[in-house]
Amino acid sequence: MSWVLAVSMQVAVAAAGGGDGAAVTFDEALGFAQKGPAVSAVERAAAVSKEIGGRVSTMASNPVVTVQPGLRILPRSSVGPEGAIGVSQSWNLSGLGQARKDSVKAEGDALTAEARAIALVTRMHAAKDWLDLWAAQKVAAVASAEADVARDLTKLAEKAASAQAATRADTADARAYLAEAKLAVIDSEGEVFERGTELARDIAAKSADPVSATGELPEPALPDASTWPSALVKAERLPSVQAKAFAARAEKARSEEEGAMRGTNLLLGVEVRRESPDGFLALGTVGLTLPVFDRGERERSVSEARAARLEGEKRAATIDARTEMALAFHEVEHTGEIVAAVKGELLPALVEAADAREQLFRAGDGTMVDVLTARRRVLAAKARLVRAQAANAWAKVKVWMLLAELANAEANASESAKARKETP
Repeated sequence: MSWVLAVSMQVAVAAAGGGDGAAVTFDEALGFAQKGPAVSAVERAAAVSKEIGGRVSTMASNPVVTVQPGLRILPRSSVGPEGAIGVSQSWNLSGLGQARKDSVKAEGDALTAEARAIALVTRMHAAKDWLDLWAAQKVAAVASAEADVARDLTKLAEKAASAQAATRADTADARAYLAEAKLAVIDSEGEVFERGTELARDIAAKSADPVSATGELPEPALPDASTWPSALVKAERLPSVQAKAFAARAEKARSEEEGAMRGTNLLLGVEVRRESPDGFLALGTVGLTLPVFDRGERERSVSEARAARLEGEKRAATIDARTEMALAFHEVEHTGEIVAAVKGELLPALVEAADAREQLFRAGDGTMVDVLTARRRVLAAKARLVRAQAANAWAKVKVWMLLAELANAEANASESAKARKETP
């Protein structure tokens, strides 16, 4: 998989709406999550804002048509119908038209940034839950296999006891080990159910039935670790930070719009009036509204306060994003070292020791306690290896996703800069 956001988001998504009660691969889980209601709702909101907001007129008000029917009653010689028809139009001289367009665009950009942030979080949740489910399934398989071994050891102990080659304590220890193995199977099955249900929620399955993870662990191709520190400087480009930044800009734009709305307005109009018995008058109207008292301070105070708070939240989000990336980089190496140590050193040694203990017991030179202790340590090591492999895969996937978002942000920034240069 390429780290430049080459996730197979469309795999099976168009053909299905979720993985109800079925097995899903890692890529499919990300694809389903990407199309979930949480992401789709914000994307739809951004699309609606862009569609309707694009039709906003630069004219801040509509023309007003007035009709004034009347009747002249005095003097009696001029009794007859009277009336006037007028048309007036107001022009804002404080840039309200452009301020409205800027505000709509800022709101659309904020929704788009929010959609990116929600999409990333949703994909991350799906990825983490898929990996947890994969690990739980592997641990369940290990527990099931260990239960089979425990049954064999119990039979062996009972056989040895009948031949007076083992004590009652050995037999009891074997039965206790079998009971523990059965409990481990029950616990692992419960975890599989829980993780499967959580993944079903993440991929917006149509029912609450748990799904299962199928396929191998993801192996995203990451850039050389020497390039990672430079990515920390760009943490503010991550969606979680950009969502705050664009939301602050939107509040600023609303404040500017409110100020312009209370700015200078010019009113021009014309009125045609009929006077009995057969007279007509044409009158012009000129009005000027000056921002002397009300400049929109009440409305602007709310927007400016929200913008100030969002600016602070943006700075906090930048720190959080940088910390999250630094921890993710560390976890790739840390969990990789754990996998290597458990897989290459700990587990082989424990398996060899357990096999030797069992051979000694079968030969009558060992105790059941030694065998059971060795088997428990092997089981714990196997479970630890599986969870370490899942943790290492999650660390890599997280780094891959974060770096992909940074790459997308840089590409979008370059395209925007190019578009601004080409605009006359």
